[in-house]
Amino acid sequence: MDPASDQPSEVSDEEQMVDAVKRSLIRLRGDHGRLTVHKFARHPLLVQLLGDGDLMDGFIALIRELDRLKRGNKYEAAVAWSITADADAVIDRLQMTVDALAVGEGKDQRTGRHWSDRGMDSVARDLVAFAAMRGHTGRDLIGIAVNGGSKRLVVQIVQVASVNLVRRAPLVTIQVTPDRADAKASEVDLETVVPDVREIDGDFETRRHVVRVDLPDYVYQPGERLLSISLTARRTPTPIFLLENHSEVDPTHRLTFAVNRTLVVTELTAFE
Repeated sequence: MDPASDQPSEVSDEEQMVDAVKRSLIRLRGDHGRLTVHKFARHPLLVQLLGDGDLMDGFIALIRELDRLKRGNKYEAAVAWSITADADAVIDRLQMTVDALAVGEGKDQRTGRHWSDRGMDSVARDLVAFAAMRGHTGRDLIGIAVNGGSKRLVVQIVQVASVNLVRRAPLVTIQVTPDRADAKASEVDLETVVPDVREIDGDFETRRHVVRVDLPDYVYQPGERLLSISLTARRTPTPIFLLENHSEVDPTHRLTFAVNRTLVVTELTAFE
């Protein structure tokens, strides 16, 4: 990562990451306007670090962390106040920082900037350390490929993740004829299943699992679902999903994918 960039990619060295986060915090402090979701959204490194790439989760985590820092040492508290103080201009927020932390001492905004600058490094280190503990600093790619025909579907699940990423293999939930009253769900926890392929290449680990699902020989009504397969990614930043349909199902059936953050739902539906 270019330390001057907000984009959270390619850096594995902790010092470079800390420096990049520090620069992002300084830019966030210097941006005009009060701290809002829209202002925070302009700093994708912080969004990724604090919220797994989810804007609202990251914003809430930032507010919580800055509120905690206000009760910490003077320099870290100055970082928090200089970002969250209720003023549009950074110079006014720095003055409010001094007013909050140096009551009656006659300090001006230059002291607030000095204190805030001194606290930036330790705050950035804390954010990087917390993200590492949560497993939010790596990258996670999950590919789902569906093969097979009208009697059986074969689902290949390939997970490629940074080796420094604390994550678990996905949880797969299978429902055959989910619209029927007697439908039952079964779960396959891929973390407990030996993968068909497991390889480590440099900074990345690849795991491939194969899940086979037999389809019942029923007569379906139009619009009825034959099959629903849900895949939930766990303990991971919001992953990148690659979805491929190579199946040769009955022409009266349609296979679809739906993605919602860390969840992919694959459905086979009768439409004639």
